[in-house]
Amino acid sequence: MPQMAPIMWYHLFIIFNMMTLVLTTKIFFSVVPDSTLVNTTTIITNKKTWKL
Repeated sequence: MPQMAPIMWYHLFIIFNMMTLVLTTKIFFSVVPDSTLVNTTTIITNKKTWKL
């Protein structure tokens, strides 16, 4: 069981990072309504999601 704990924490950390990324992206959308920037951010987010 002790060996499983770091893996679980790592997954929680990844999920937390993803949530932060999504929130940052949403704030980005509202602050900068630039379609090119939005598309680029979405592509980067999708790539990171698929990597996981």
